[in-house]
Amino acid sequence: MGLVAFLFGVSGRDELPGALLVELLGELGLTPAAARQLFARMRDRGQLAGRREGRRTHHRLVGAIAAQVAAVRAPPRSPPAWDGRFHAVLHHVPERERAFRDRLRRVAGLLGYGSVQPGVLIAVADRGADLDAALGPVPAGAAVRHARLVLADDDLAGAAATAWDLGALADDLRVHHVAVRAALAETDDPPATADTLRRLAALTNRATVDLLRDPGLPPALRPPGWPADALRADLGALAVRWSSPVRTYLDARAAAHGA
Repeated sequence: MGLVAFLFGVSGRDELPGALLVELLGELGLTPAAARQLFARMRDRGQLAGRREGRRTHHRLVGAIAAQVAAVRAPPRSPPAWDGRFHAVLHHVPERERAFRDRLRRVAGLLGYGSVQPGVLIAVADRGADLDAALGPVPAGAAVRHARLVLADDDLAGAAATAWDLGALADDLRVHHVAVRAALAETDDPPATADTLRRLAALTNRATVDLLRDPGLPPALRPPGWPADALRADLGALAVRWSSPVRTYLDARAAAHGA
């Protein structure tokens, strides 16, 4: 999923031919069979849609993952205003509806919710309407309720740290930042080749996926020395330097597929 989102992001295109996606994923280490299985999983999860044109299929990202790629392309936003209360989703889903429960957790995570304890998801911004629209009907015997969660001031940061596992996330972001800064320190400009595409994927794909785990919390809820903003800034600098050769390479590959 992350590699597909990466390819759409660096191409700057809303739609890519399926055959080209398979080839590019092959250059990033996936076999054609694995790439097609990935497409099928993404379609089942409402993350990928296709359009037929003769014998060709053109794919586009949809749903929450499309919104996330758009957010990555957009200028950084300031943290949302916050009144000191979390928006919460209280859910109870019986074991026989495990597929719905898994989808609930996955979609809620993409929308910015974190799990503060079993059955309780929290977010700073209210995305309840988006969650309900993505989930559809709630199965019989299950319940999904929206609420506001009020905690003592001393418990707010701790709840956020638990819900989004902020300590582990900070460690991951710092590792990515070291690698990105090392690439920025190089003096030679990268060529328009598959090797540059692979290296950019290695430098940015996992970092971007982990940045999407950042819930964009108000400063009062962030641990000291939160590394996300500095990493985003340096990823932006890397994109400025590397986007032209990578886009040149991808445009040539797309032209070969008539796109």
